[in-house]
Amino acid sequence: MLTRLGRLEGIVEITTKSQQQPEADAKPRREQYASWDDFSEALTDWKVDQRLKARDTEQQRKSTQQASASKANERNQALADRLVADGKDIEDFEEVMEIITDGEFPVSAAMRDYLEEAERPALVAQWLADNPDQARRIYGMNSAAAVRELDKVAKDFAPKPARVTTAPPPGPTVGGRSVTTKSPDAMSMEEYAAEFKQRQAKSR
Repeated sequence: MLTRLGRLEGIVEITTKSQQQPEADAKPRREQYASWDDFSEALTDWKVDQRLKARDTEQQRKSTQQASASKANERNQALADRLVADGKDIEDFEEVMEIITDGEFPVSAAMRDYLEEAERPALVAQWLADNPDQARRIYGMNSAAAVRELDKVAKDFAPKPARVTTAPPPGPTVGGRSVTTKSPDAMSMEEYAAEFKQRQAKSR
C-alpha cells in the first residue's frame, strides 16, 4: 500500500513539474517560477526572443520577395528582348511594346508563357495590342483555354504551304503551237486533217 502511494506521489510530482515547465515559445507565466525575479528575467528574455524572431522572419520575407522580383524582372526582360528581336521588321512595333508592357494591359501568366515559346511572338503581341477586347477575354481564361485561343491566332501568321497542282504538264509544241494529244476518234474533221498534215510534214 505504501509502495503504491509512493508511486502515485511520484507521478503527481513529475506531472506537476512538467506542467510548470514553460512551453517552447510560450509566454512565461508567474506561477511557473518560484520568485518574481526569475519570472521577470524569463519574461524579458521571451520578449527579446520574440523580437528577434519577428525580425528574422521579416528579413527572410523581404529576401524571398526580392529574389522573386529579381527573377521575374529577368524573365520579363528576356521576353521583351525576344519580342523586339522578332518584331524588328514590323512597322511601329515600338508602339506595340508600349501597349503590352503597360501595367494596365491584360497579360496573364499563361499569355506570357505562350509568348515566351511562340514561333513568332511579335505577331501575336501585335494582334493582342490591336485587339484589347480579345486580350481581356483571353486574360480571363484558364491556362489551357488561353493557349488554345492563342494557337488560333498564331496559325493565321503561319506561312501557307505552296500549292501543288495536279494538272498534267502541257504537251509538246511545234513552231510555238501546242501539239494535240486527242485520239483520232475524239477529233473533229478539221483537227484530224491538221493532225494528218503535221504527220506528213514530219515524214518528209
